[in-house]
Parts: sequence; structure tokens; C-alpha cells
Amino acid sequence: MADQLRKLRASDKANLLAWRNAPFVRQNVFHQSLITPEEHDKWLSSVLDSDDCCYFVFEADGVDCGVVGLSSIKPVHGRCEWGFYTAPTAPKGTATRMLSLALAQAFGPLGLRKVWAEVLGYNAASLRLHEKLGFVREGCLRQHHFINGTFHDVILLAKFSDDAGKTDLS
Repeated sequence: MADQLRKLRASDKANLLAWRNAPFVRQNVFHQSLITPEEHDKWLSSVLDSDDCCYFVFEADGVDCGVVGLSSIKPVHGRCEWGFYTAPTAPKGTATRMLSLALAQAFGPLGLRKVWAEVLGYNAASLRLHEKLGFVREGCLRQHHFINGTFHDVILLAKFSDDAGKTDLS
């Protein structure tokens, strides 16, 4: 069985809440407090009913291993923002495989020309991953996001469809 992205569905609710609340996910996202089941239900309903986002679950050999969301989709501008996380039990390399499929989806069927991301400056692993996938840094919002009593930089990255084949996957 091959890797695949499938549309997020309501039955993914329990897995996603557990993944979103995993300490290694929470330490690298903008909102780091534990998410209550009620907050999660509200979020899940909003993304399932949204016209400007697409969320996908990544399956590797039939096992759910992560989620990637394309949000703030602006067809007239041909762009979207993305965010992602993997399951605590996902094997090394899952994010690269998942995000490669998500880029193919964004630049293929969705017809977008730009995918952009905001990454906390201290999240070196995510910054390396984005660069490996061919994203370029577009800027830095210095001391922009307040977490646990400290302001943190936010790095802005983007990848364009013209550069879709340019990666540093090794």
C-alpha cells in the first residue's frame, strides 16, 4: 500500500485531538495550551464546513500518520497557507513524505501558485524541513509571537509552483 492523502473526516476526531495535544506538537505551534474536546469539536466542524481550507490525513501503508491543512485558500490570488503535524508514533521521514504529497495537491488539482508558512524561529526542525522541500525565506517578524513569557521570531517561508520540482530531498 502506498502513501496517500485523504480528506479529513469527522471520524478522525479522536486521533487528531490526541495528536494536537501531544507535547512535541504543542511546543512547536503558536497556541500551546491543551485543547479541550469542546474546542476541538468546534475547530473540526469549522474546517469540515469551510470553503477556504482543505485538510488531509496522511496514510502510510494504511496507517494514519499525520495531518496537513491548506488554509486561507485564495483562488483569485492562487495562494494558501499550510500547517501540519505528525502522529507521535509516526516514523522518521513522515513529514517529508506527507508534505511532498500536499505540495503536489496544492500545485496540481488545486491549481495554486504559492504555498506559504509561518514557523516559530526556534523550530529548527521545521525550518530545515521547509528548506529541504524548496521553500525560501521571505522574511522574519521579529519578536512577534508571545509564548510563555517570551517573545519569539516568526519566520515567513514560501514555495511557488514554478519551483515545484526544486527540492533538496536526499
